[in-house]
Amino acid sequence: MSEVRMRVGAMLSQQPFRFVKAQAAGNDFVIFDNRDGRIRPDWRAFVRWVCDRHYGIGADGVILIENSSVADFRYVHLNSDGSPAGMCGNGSRCALRFVHEELGFAPLLRFEIGGRIYRGSVSGDEVTVEFPDRPHVEPPPAVQGSDWRPLASVFVGVPHLVLVVEDLDGMDVAAIGRELRHHPSFPEGTNVDFLSVLDRETLAVRTYERGVEAETLACGTGALASAAAAWKAGLVASVVRVRFRGGELRVDFSREVARLSGPAHLVFRGEFQLPRLPEGWDGSPR
Repeated sequence: MSEVRMRVGAMLSQQPFRFVKAQAAGNDFVIFDNRDGRIRPDWRAFVRWVCDRHYGIGADGVILIENSSVADFRYVHLNSDGSPAGMCGNGSRCALRFVHEELGFAPLLRFEIGGRIYRGSVSGDEVTVEFPDRPHVEPPPAVQGSDWRPLASVFVGVPHLVLVVEDLDGMDVAAIGRELRHHPSFPEGTNVDFLSVLDRETLAVRTYERGVEAETLACGTGALASAAAAWKAGLVASVVRVRFRGGELRVDFSREVARLSGPAHLVFRGEFQLPRLPEGWDGSPR
C-alpha cells in the first residue's frame, strides 16, 4: 500500500462517517450529506463495502448529497458495484426525503444529476419526481424467448429493455436479466424489466438492475420505462400503477412532463469507521 493511501486510510479511520438508510418500495440506499466533499464518487471499494449486506451496511446503492450552483442540491448516485448511475427514480425520491427531513430543505425542490435538472416534491408519505422529458421509447433489439417477448428499448436517464411476459412470478429474472443486460445493442449495458399487464391502469413489473447485478424489490426508472413502453403500445392509460414485489409506484404521463410518485422513508441513522476487512477485500478508497 502506498504512503499516500496509508495516510488517507488513517485519516478516514479516525473520522466517523454519518449516514441515513432510506428505502422506497424496498429499493434501499445509504445516504451521505457530502456537501463538504469528503467522499469521492470514485471510491468504488468504499461504495461496495457500504452496500455489502454481510460485511457492510447493505443497500442497492449509495447516494451523495452535494452542493449545486444551478439547483437546490446535486444528487450523485452510485450503484452497489461502485459504478455511477445517470439517474435513479427511487434513489432520487429518497434523496428528496432526506434533504427535506434531515437538512431542512423546502418541500418543493430542484436537483441536478448527470447534467440535467429535475423537480421534486415531498407531501406526507408521498415523494414525487418530475422528469424533464418523457421517456425515449424505441423498438427493441431482435431478441426472443420462449415465455417472453421484447416490447421496447427505453431511455429514462439510464437504459432499459422492457419485456412482456405472461407468468411474471415464474420468470427466472436473474438468469434472463443477466444474459440480456450485456446485449450488444447496449454498449454500456442495460437494465431489464419484466412486465405483465394486469388491466388498463395497472402493471406488475420485476427489474434486473444494471450495477446491482440482481433483481431489486423495486426500480423507479424501471416503473417509468415499463409504463412508457406499455403506454406507447396502447396497453395502458396515461396514468398507471406499477406493482413491484416491494411496493407500488405511480407513473403519470398526462402532463408535459413524466411524474414518478410513491412513498419513500428514512429507516435509521448511524455512523461507522472503516473496519479491518477480511483478507482479500480491498476496502481502501480508490
